[in-house]
Amino acid sequence: MIGYIIYLPEYETSQQMSKRALDSGIKHNWSLELFNGTNGATLDWANTGIAINQDSSKCRDMMSRAGVQGCFYSHWRLWNLCADTNNTIGIFEHDIEFTGPVPIVEFEHLLKLEGFLKK
Repeated sequence: MIGYIIYLPEYETSQQMSKRALDSGIKHNWSLELFNGTNGATLDWANTGIAINQDSSKCRDMMSRAGVQGCFYSHWRLWNLCADTNNTIGIFEHDIEFTGPVPIVEFEHLLKLEGFLKK
C-alpha cells in the first residue's frame, strides 16, 4: 500500500508539516509519497465535473469555505486514483504523525483510522 500525504506546496507551513509527516512515516517503514493537494482558494468547480448539493444546508455551509473545498477535492482526486488503479492506498493530511508501522487490518472498501488521546 502506498500512502499519500496531501499538502499545499505554495504554503511554507504545509511544506514543513508534510516533511515532518513523511519523516515520521519513513521512520516506521510506511511507503509514502507527497501529494500536491488542491488549494480551495483557487479551485474552479466548473472544471471538476462535481456540483455542490444545494439541497443540503450542511453541504452548502461546509463547502462555502475554501479550505473545506480544497480538502474535499484533494481527497476526491485520490479516491479516483484508487478506483482507477484498483490499488489500496492510504490518504493522509500534512499534519499526521505516524507513530508505528502500517497496521495489519482486513477491511473491504474503506477503513478510517483516527487517532485519539488516552485519558
